[in-house]
Amino acid sequence: MRRIIQNGFPASTGVLLLQKERQGLKITMVFRIMWLLALLAGHLFTYQSQLELVLVASILLIAVISTVIFMFMLRKESLIRVAGTSGALMDVILIGLLPFIWYISVGAVNTTPAFMVKGALSVTIFLFMIVNGLALRPRYPVIIMTGASMILVILFVIIVLNPQTVYSYSFLDIFMGEAFSPIYFILTNICTVILAGIFLSLITAAARRTILKAVTLSRANSQMERYFSPNVVGSIINSEETFLKPGGRLQKVAVMFCDIRDFTSISESMKPEELLLMLSEYQSRMVKAIFHHGGTLDKFIGDGIMATFGTPEVSDDDALRAVKAGIEMKKELSLLNLFRMEQGLKPIRQGIGIDYGPVVAGNVGTESRLEYTVIGDTVNSASRIEGACKETGENFIISESVKNCLDDTIITKELAEISLKGKKKKIGLYAVMIDG
Repeated sequence: MRRIIQNGFPASTGVLLLQKERQGLKITMVFRIMWLLALLAGHLFTYQSQLELVLVASILLIAVISTVIFMFMLRKESLIRVAGTSGALMDVILIGLLPFIWYISVGAVNTTPAFMVKGALSVTIFLFMIVNGLALRPRYPVIIMTGASMILVILFVIIVLNPQTVYSYSFLDIFMGEAFSPIYFILTNICTVILAGIFLSLITAAARRTILKAVTLSRANSQMERYFSPNVVGSIINSEETFLKPGGRLQKVAVMFCDIRDFTSISESMKPEELLLMLSEYQSRMVKAIFHHGGTLDKFIGDGIMATFGTPEVSDDDALRAVKAGIEMKKELSLLNLFRMEQGLKPIRQGIGIDYGPVVAGNVGTESRLEYTVIGDTVNSASRIEGACKETGENFIISESVKNCLDDTIITKELAEISLKGKKKKIGLYAVMIDG
């Protein structure tokens, strides 16, 4: 099977189901070829005339060649279902021809038509239904069931209308002799085939739904891993499904904004592919630090990063973890800059701003396209605090509400109260001091 991971995400449900269908159809077609070749080999020892051998061999070889063509059609995705449906219809034709082939092979003149249903016809029908069901598409076993049922009804009529038919209710005469029992045939052949077809179709549909659900959950899991730290993903998966629906709730959250300084001038001096490589390395390190402290990646905003701490679940140390994440981000940036300077590249400068307060956290959008985010005044303040780094010359600033949640391990420096852009009331800001 092809890999079901594409570009870091599980393949779409439709792609995966199509791959499963292709796999099942390959098995079906291999089984069909083996069965046809076995019939042809067996008929070489039982044929009654040259004409009969040529006729039967031609039919079986045409079926083999058609199956090989169907296998080549599986290489093209647009033809997979055409090949599957065509193969199932050909199986029905084979099921209809087999009784007559068997009948001819033992000498139709000296044998009653009841012999047509005394071979392995029912077993053959069940095998064809099962292998067609491997494609995880209910329509294939339904095609076999419908066609086989019609064939059995036709055979029933042929046998009943034939004056040579001998009737009996003795199992020994039915199995070992030439006798025929209409009731037994209806119950053990026609009804059994219909019930088996319905049952197998339901099983196939259930397996298809199971795979669909598994892929959907896998995609949701992979999507969440882009935004949440691994330990948070586990709690989300085990939580109620309402988490994945539109809506939100009011809660206190630490909101972080991070931005590269002079990014415009940096981008002008770099080739697009070099710029993307730099951003990828930078963002990878920053997100790793955020996740390490249980943060949530809200979004990338150009060269900026917005992260939250306290989503989806609130903790007592959300603000403290946000600051610790910021400190680790600064250390990661220092390591990245050492590497860049060794390569003769300019170091990256960065500003970080954090605020802590009430927000509405949840999914914004519709059922078909949702974005987990936070909205509220705290978000705006955090963004403006990060912008204040330029005015103050500091590179890591937090609000007073964040400062009040810190312990003695975090060293801060009080800054003058300033008015944030768009705010009338001045607020107290603090610069986080980082050793080294």
